[in-house]
Amino acid sequence: MDAIGADALIIGAGASLRYFTGVAWGATERLVALVLPREGMPRMICPRFELGSLEASLGIGAGVDLWEEHESPYALTAQVMADVGARRLAIAPPCPSSSSTA
Repeated sequence: MDAIGADALIIGAGASLRYFTGVAWGATERLVALVLPREGMPRMICPRFELGSLEASLGIGAGVDLWEEHESPYALTAQVMADVGARRLAIAPPCPSSSSTA
């Protein structure tokens, strides 16, 4: 993050999220992501109705920020960024799953 001037990294559902958190979530239309600030506690963003599933698989200490179906998960992400003092966000590229590699 230092090299690119980012204050936080966001990691979406997929192989990278599983690697960093233990959460084996496939990408869907609903945002589930980890905001990893340069300093401080990581924060998970998740739909409220998925909280039980998230808690059952989360393998790291992280804050959990929940959004309702009628709310914008992107507005919540912006709020989380503000809360952790992040002005510049790096986005982790999706990693191929082991089933899609030769």
